[in-house]
Amino acid sequence: MNGDIGQIKSFADNIWSYIEPKIDKKLADGVRYYKASVVQNPRDGKIKIQRPFEDSQIELPCAASAASLKAGDQCLILVFGSASNSYVVGKADFTA
Repeated sequence: MNGDIGQIKSFADNIWSYIEPKIDKKLADGVRYYKASVVQNPRDGKIKIQRPFEDSQIELPCAASAASLKAGDQCLILVFGSASNSYVVGKADFTA
């Protein structure tokens, strides 16, 4: 039985290594957004945020339109392709 699980995992890993690049290619030109909480006021063109239901905090670059955000505000983050191209663009004062 244990060998079967190993073979299944190996098979799944092989399928994923084939599919993952195709998914990444399709998403590369995509734009998505999410809301997060501001943890620390903007400083030097960056702002620290925390996504809902996550413990980790990340620092992202922010647009001039996000300069007035304060800790506790909800902000809007745009993601262009991969997560490494994320930018805080302003206050998220809408329901999504």
